[in-house]
This record gives sequence, C-alpha cells and structure tokens, in this order.
Amino acid sequence: MAGFSGCLSDFDDTVELAGVVGINHAEEPKQLEARVLDGDSEILTTEIELDAAERGDGYVLASHESVECRWSAEAKSFTVEARAAGEWQSVDVADEVDGNCAVVGLEFGHPFEPDLRFRVEPCDSIDRSSDLFCTFNESDEHNGE
Repeated sequence: MAGFSGCLSDFDDTVELAGVVGINHAEEPKQLEARVLDGDSEILTTEIELDAAERGDGYVLASHESVECRWSAEAKSFTVEARAAGEWQSVDVADEVDGNCAVVGLEFGHPFEPDLRFRVEPCDSIDRSSDLFCTFNESDEHNGE
C-alpha cells in the first residue's frame, strides 16, 4: 500500500454539485429524506415528496422533484445521503462521476432496481436548460458556505 500513497493524492476528490433530484418511476407516491454534506459538514437536510409516475400507452413518465440548492457552485467534497425508510445510504459524488460536475438522482421504481438507488450523471450529459440544474446566484444568502 505504501507504494500507492503518493499516487492517490493526484486524484481530485472535489466536484461541482449542480443538482440533486428525486425521481419516481413507481406507480405509487414516494417520500424520502435527503442530505447534502461537504466532508463532515451538513449543508442541507430535506424531505422530498414524489408523485406517482404517469403510465400511458407504452410509456412511463417519471415524476421528479429538485432539491433547493443551498450550496455554492464551488467544487467541494460532496456526499449525498438518502433514505426512504430505515438506514441512510450515501454516495461520494466525486468518486462516481468522470469530470468535475455532476447531478445526483435519487431514483425509486427503476425496472432493474425498484428500491432507492443513486444515479450520478456528469453535467455534460444533461441539457442545461433542464430544471434538474441548480440556479446559482452568488449573492444568494445560502451560497459561500
């Protein structure tokens, strides 16, 4: 392990967190709690209420709800935690994305994983006009933490 210690310091463990969104593919409404942390410092704890997905002829339109962004656009060591019932689950955002910017989805009812799962997407794979992205305003009282 000592031979790798110098190499590990070259990896960037920070990322811009451009959004956190709850997504529900299930036929029933879902509720979850979510937290955003910078290292060990809690930035946000919130509850997310998700409507049931809309089912049509051959399609499913998932419901989604974006979390209010109470952090700055600055790259940090973000962890996102969530739970629907029971134990908290977490994801280290920088570890899960290629690049320096990510949006984290907290998904329910996905066909292959019906329970809560994390989906970390690089920002450049999502349309920037989407409501999944934070609207950062540097004069906002929540920024600069």
